[in-house]
Amino acid sequence: MISDYQRLKQILINCLRNSTKFTQEGYIMLKVYRSRLAMKYGEDVIAVQEAVNFEIYDTGIGISEENIQTLFKLFGKVMQKNKSINKEGIGLGLFITKSLAVSLGGTI
Repeated sequence: MISDYQRLKQILINCLRNSTKFTQEGYIMLKVYRSRLAMKYGEDVIAVQEAVNFEIYDTGIGISEENIQTLFKLFGKVMQKNKSINKEGIGLGLFITKSLAVSLGGTI
């Protein structure tokens, strides 16, 4: 498996920092595991590629379904009921994070 270590590190740090902003109590968990991705042409598997998956879980305040798409847009900031949460930032972090993930051939 080949990837850009520095960019991958930046993606993980950005995601974990975002979790810490919105998790005042409970936990944040990073899960890492390997998988195989099958590349298909029609019904035929033409190649199998190894992949590393990263998942972050937290017990933070959550986000409504309609606001999820806003998170990854340029200057996308979700307004919260509690105005003291996430006062800083201009909404670039997750946009940059998604752009980096896509440039490395991944998804977020």
